[in-house]
Amino acid sequence: SIENSSLLKRYVRERKIVRKIAPNDLFSQSIDQIASLLVSKLETGALEMPKEGLKSFFKRLLKYLG
Repeated sequence: SIENSSLLKRYVRERKIVRKIAPNDLFSQSIDQIASLLVSKLETGALEMPKEGLKSFFKRLLKYLG
């Protein structure tokens, strides 16, 4: 959905800001690639995901990243 897509875009934007501050590592690059892929899948309608599920997914990711 469009709402999920904007949520993901915000996540990707925030991650880019975090990456500028924190040094890059392979793990965080992989996470960013996954997020970007999810954005494009949600935008094309190839993937449907409930908003709450998406939020908790990214909260857990961010917790892993510190």
